[in-house]
Amino acid sequence: MEFAEAMRALDDAVVGCVRKRKKTPKLVVGRDYVTETTRLVDGRSVVFKHVEGSFSNPNGGVAELTANHLVRICADIAGPKTKFIELYAGCGNHTCCMAPQFPGGAFAVEIDPVLVEAARENFARNGVRAEIVCERAEDWIASRESPTNDRDVVLLVDPPRGGLDARTLDVVTREFDDVIYVACDCESLKRDIDDERVGFAARGFELTSLACFDHAPTSPRWIETVGVFKRREA
Repeated sequence: MEFAEAMRALDDAVVGCVRKRKKTPKLVVGRDYVTETTRLVDGRSVVFKHVEGSFSNPNGGVAELTANHLVRICADIAGPKTKFIELYAGCGNHTCCMAPQFPGGAFAVEIDPVLVEAARENFARNGVRAEIVCERAEDWIASRESPTNDRDVVLLVDPPRGGLDARTLDVVTREFDDVIYVACDCESLKRDIDDERVGFAARGFELTSLACFDHAPTSPRWIETVGVFKRREA
């Protein structure tokens, strides 16, 4: 406790200290979360809550560049009735940025209950009209009763480094026409494009844009890649 308080007194940037051990409750001195502001090209500033122990992007500057790239994409493809759905939504940061561009509303899916609660707080804090459910993305997409025609949906997927599992990839490429794929690992994205049975190429999608963002400049391996897919008209 003394060490934690000394750290907070030494540096105003330290908002809290957390001790975690397997068999004892988590000890928090100060806060166990940070807030981050992202400034968008449309003039909005959105504030996110990032909770200790759950995934969040450590590179705020590049995350802001990525968010603005996504906002520009959605400005071009959102129609008057279009709905936005995000799978693997985390704390709802993508949904917060893009939901206001979709008159049909926004819906998000995330498996981590801590992040789901943070997302609800982020939606409320930023005045975003969106819903989120706590469920595995692959279970939700396979069993859902879609409230709208999937052809009027822009779907964003931001899966872990392993990419989309086979079942989710099958549903995504079969039932949606506009897909934004945020890939932590470009190799997983390439695999999901090239899958001979249910990949984006096999299902008649065109890759309309591709952008790379170096969220981890100290690593030669991980480059965040954003691909935009549009189903070709028959």
